[in-house]
Amino acid sequence: MGMSYSTSGSPVNHQSVVTRHKSVNNHHINSVVTHSVTLNDKQSNHEVDHQMPDSNELERRFTKVLASMDLPPDKAKLLRGYDMEKKWEMIRDQEKVTAKESPEFYLRKLSTYLDPKASRSTKKVRQLGHNTSTQVLRDLEISLRTNNIEWVREFLSESNLGLDVLIEYLTFRLVTQQQHQQLKDQQTAHQNGSADNLTASQDHIQTNTSLLRRPSLLFSRQHSTKLKLGQVGDDVHVCIMCMRAIMNNKFGFNLVMEHNNAINCIALSLNHQSLRTK
Repeated sequence: MGMSYSTSGSPVNHQSVVTRHKSVNNHHINSVVTHSVTLNDKQSNHEVDHQMPDSNELERRFTKVLASMDLPPDKAKLLRGYDMEKKWEMIRDQEKVTAKESPEFYLRKLSTYLDPKASRSTKKVRQLGHNTSTQVLRDLEISLRTNNIEWVREFLSESNLGLDVLIEYLTFRLVTQQQHQQLKDQQTAHQNGSADNLTASQDHIQTNTSLLRRPSLLFSRQHSTKLKLGQVGDDVHVCIMCMRAIMNNKFGFNLVMEHNNAINCIALSLNHQSLRTK
């Protein structure tokens, strides 16, 4: 009575079909339940990760964060005085930071700006992308300020010489700024018709011939346009911000103090029009 025939004429056992159907349904339900449990477990773990740990664990992780920042003793002491919630916020912020670009990424671009032949190379111009030099420097400053100390050390390492490249670029922009100012002085002197002013301006130019004669610094307007060099004043300002970010840790501070031209460049930047730069 429980038998019927398929289209091929073979007998079909209804009891067997029902049993297999129940088995399939049970397997599907179990899969759904298992998947749901897994998702709930992941969500639970995610919530646990965002819960503040006990005081001992929090202090351990906070000490690790401070070590990665390599701060001067006075700044580290200040941060240790933070309350638990503030420390936990710093820990979470530090753990979320991931380096988007390597130090070499920025150094290649700065070196391209310093290459007087770069504007003739379609490949180099294309590699610079659409950002101006000022935006590249802003991104570098953020990386120097927010990435861990290992990233900063790699930027400053002997293989990359990041501080040398940054100072050379800052020197380039300072001289460009000086040239612009001298041109304005000459134009003003000419308009005023003062021989004394014109002579003083020419004397001022002659005192800087050692810098102005450097071939790598005498770039054409076409070079600046093709390589998307930003406003010279903006570049100088952000370069100083990069220097400040480097000096926020002991390792970088010592390198800047020991560098032959770093302090001189910082001093020359005091002539910048922006009070923020000063």
